[in-house]
Amino acid sequence: MAGRVGYVRCGICGNEEGTVDEKPTGTLSIGCHKCGFSGYAKAGTRAKRLILAGMRPDEDAKPEPSTK
Repeated sequence: MAGRVGYVRCGICGNEEGTVDEKPTGTLSIGCHKCGFSGYAKAGTRAKRLILAGMRPDEDAKPEPSTK
């Protein structure tokens, strides 16, 4: 099951809300709901580093602060 980690600008249509999901294997899956573009970047690749560098994190995906 993939987990949403953030958002990127779509390289095809420019939509600001392209989604970035990360699979348990570390592969990123990117998709645009406006134009239908989809792609992926495997763990350990330059493509993954570039996507993460340009990504706006999903605020809801951040872990809750520890209360300890």
